[in-house]
Amino acid sequence: MLLYHYTSVECLESIWRSKKLRFSPAKNTNDFFERFKTFVLTQDTFMCDGYPLDRDQFDNFDEKIREELNNYKQVSFSYDYNNGMKGYASPMMWGQYAWRKNKVGSWQNGVCLAIDSEKIKEPAFKIYSNKIFYNSVIDTPRVENIDYTKEGAAALFVARNIHAYFFTKHKHWEHENEYRYICKHEVELDISEAIISIYTLWDDYTPLEDIKSIVNNNSLIRLVSLSDFRVQEDEPYSLKEIDDLQEEMKTYNLSHKDICV
Repeated sequence: MLLYHYTSVECLESIWRSKKLRFSPAKNTNDFFERFKTFVLTQDTFMCDGYPLDRDQFDNFDEKIREELNNYKQVSFSYDYNNGMKGYASPMMWGQYAWRKNKVGSWQNGVCLAIDSEKIKEPAFKIYSNKIFYNSVIDTPRVENIDYTKEGAAALFVARNIHAYFFTKHKHWEHENEYRYICKHEVELDISEAIISIYTLWDDYTPLEDIKSIVNNNSLIRLVSLSDFRVQEDEPYSLKEIDDLQEEMKTYNLSHKDICV
């Protein structure tokens, strides 16, 4: 499966050097539903396997749940849209995640990395990955059938509700077509063998020379024009293909001139 990661040129330099994507705290997402994760404490909270639990031993279990939720980190991608639009050709994603100011304060286009998910080297410990499910109603998990007096009870509750907390978003965000990796550890996702292409926009706001100096492989860099923001099958030309075509045109023009003279 092809995944797409939009980022700035400044971040591209760090990513290309390490060939890794760093996990970010899940609580820092731009979706406030995700920033303020909730749960419901009901009468069933104080029951486990049909037996009542002592409310006096609750011991700030709700705070432990929040701490556990804040331990999770994520890396986000897009993927190809159901309507046929390619994951690298979303005008909204270019504007929201790859349009940034550079070090001197000028606005510029970033890049979109195309990554083969089958070639991502996942860490040895537990990691979750899946497409995001979009819903018009965000359900709130209920704290029930969890013996909060036992060690790791908060972690068990969050693990049971991984899909609700980290793979469900409000329908207003469905234009992102997001695919997400989740873990609880401060790690990086190894993409050293997974990078297929690096897309950037073919206009005056793209620091193409900077991108070329970072990547140093014109075959990987593909230039996306305005005509590519539609349903299509053809891949944008790579920078190498464009360079080769320009050289061919120079040769053709020279030969044509010689013939005319």
